[in-house]
Amino acid sequence: MKPVTYKCFDITELKKAFHYAKGLLEIAKFGVLVTVSTEKQQRSVQQNAYLWSLVYAMLAEEMGYTVDEVHQIMSKMFLKIKEVEINDEIFVVVKSTTKLKTDEFEEYTENCRRYGAINLQIYIPLPNESPDSWDN
Repeated sequence: MKPVTYKCFDITELKKAFHYAKGLLEIAKFGVLVTVSTEKQQRSVQQNAYLWSLVYAMLAEEMGYTVDEVHQIMSKMFLKIKEVEINDEIFVVVKSTTKLKTDEFEEYTENCRRYGAINLQIYIPLPNESPDSWDN
C-alpha cells in the first residue's frame, strides 16, 4: 500500500489523519506503521543571500576564486551524496543548496564558515552579526 502523508496545522486535520490510521488498522493483517514528524521548511531567501553575499564572497576573496567557483568547491566538500563512475571517469554527485531544509542549510553554512576559520584563518560573521550586508 502506498504511504499517505497528512499535513496537519490544527487539531481537526490531526483527527482526520488519526481516523485514517484507525481505519487502516481495522483491515490491516500485520498492523500499521505510523510516522509523525515536524514539517521543515526549505532554506529561506535570507539564508541564501547571506551564503552568497557574505560567506562565499569572503571565501572567494581569500581563495582567489569567483563566488560560483567557491560554491562548486564547498558543495563538493560538504554536500557530496555519492561518486559515480561512467566510462572509467569518476563524477561527484552533490545535493543542491536549493533542496536543503533550513536546518540543513545552516549546517552547510557553518561548515563553510569553519572551513574559512581553519584553513584560511578568516572569521566569517554569523547572520545576526552583520544584518544589512547581504539583504540586497
